[in-house]
Amino acid sequence: MKNHSQLLTYEDHAAVAVKRISRLVLFLSLIGYGLYSLLLVPLYTQLSANISYQDAAVTYILYYAFKGLELAVFFAVFAATIFAVFRRGFWGSRSVWITFSVATIVKFLANFIMDCIFDGSVPSFTYFVAKDLPIILPNLLMELGQYAIVLFMAVLILGRSKKKWEMNVLLDGDLAGGIRSTAFPMAKLLSFKNPVQVSTFATAILIFVTRAFSHLLYQLAQIVYIGDWEGPLVLTVDLVSDLLLAAIAYFVMVLLLSAFDRREMEALSNVSEGSST
Repeated sequence: MKNHSQLLTYEDHAAVAVKRISRLVLFLSLIGYGLYSLLLVPLYTQLSANISYQDAAVTYILYYAFKGLELAVFFAVFAATIFAVFRRGFWGSRSVWITFSVATIVKFLANFIMDCIFDGSVPSFTYFVAKDLPIILPNLLMELGQYAIVLFMAVLILGRSKKKWEMNVLLDGDLAGGIRSTAFPMAKLLSFKNPVQVSTFATAILIFVTRAFSHLLYQLAQIVYIGDWEGPLVLTVDLVSDLLLAAIAYFVMVLLLSAFDRREMEALSNVSEGSST
């Protein structure tokens, strides 16, 4: 017979869950950004600069490969961040968001170093500050800013949900299923009563808004500097593709969040069974 006093609860297992998520983020950053910065982007840069390969199929394949890889890392890390915040809040999930923030900075530095290597130049701090930093810094800040917004929305939405759940516990006693029952298992693809899904939906909206803004900004730059733009049809296609990408991002993140939860329940069950023997 199991000794229930020895069994870990879902809340007790939160620190272990976040450690596992942190390792996943580190793995994704090393593998994903390693391939991105050290292989795919340098190859694409060199081929696209070569007249013989500018319109070659391999150049387009490399372009969509590194763009797709970057998006895959974003979606996975966003889902991991939401799950970690759900489990332990802002400060308790710091290993996740610090890991990804540092990895993002390293990605941009690696891109600079690889550009210098392929150009045959020796990287220097003076050259970096004068030539590359004005280009790298805005993109870096935009990427970190987007991630900070994802983190902030998760903390805000999930924090309010936890306070509401704790108030219900005080008023009605111990609610069956604990705080996990407010989000998992997911009964619907989208429910605005599920705080994790609301946070994920807000992240998907952010993805759409940032991409749509970049496309609108590009068209505006075309008008300002060239005096013409690509037309309403191209802009409409871009915006529709941004909307579809946001929908795909939401679906992928929901699948990952459900997978994270199942993994944690399996791990919790195994630990509890081991401690009861």
